[in-house]
Amino acid sequence: MTENKNDNDTAAEARKGLASSIVGKVKEVGGALVGNDSLTREGQLQQTEAQERREANAQEAVADAEAQRAEETLRAENERAREEKQQAAREEAAKVSAAEQAAAQEAKQADVEAEVRARVTEQAAEQKAAAEVQDARVDALATQARAGADERRGAEQKQDLETEAAVAEAQAARAEQQADRLEAEIGKGSS
Repeated sequence: MTENKNDNDTAAEARKGLASSIVGKVKEVGGALVGNDSLTREGQLQQTEAQERREANAQEAVADAEAQRAEETLRAENERAREEKQQAAREEAAKVSAAEQAAAQEAKQADVEAEVRARVTEQAAEQKAAAEVQDARVDALATQARAGADERRGAEQKQDLETEAAVAEAQAARAEQQADRLEAEIGKGSS
């Protein structure tokens, strides 16, 4: 809905600019033909205003496109970060599960051995399993930290792109205000 409104506004501005440019050209040529320098200058000024309005509209269109690209980039970055977090969680769960299974197998093997060796083997297996679980958790935390950093970079990029878009929109607004002032001056000059 907003996109249609923007398209309609853009089309209306384009028509207005074209009409203003044509009227300016007619005034310039008419003034030159009848020797009226004031009318010629007014026509040139009106054409200049129309050109500045076209440039302001072009800048605004570029700013809108940049804002849309920024939004799409942010969405893609957020989706990628979410997928990386999910993958990190799956990997952590798999590592923990594998470590727990290894510990259980080693514990069973220790039971089969002699009573004295069983205690020593069981203790070693538990220590090894705890270390593997700890390593798996450390790896998973590191992966999650990298995913979080990627997400933060995506947010920073979005902010940068939004700032650039805001600057471009402000420049377009200033150019449009200047065109409006020129139009007002033309209106005062022709009165």
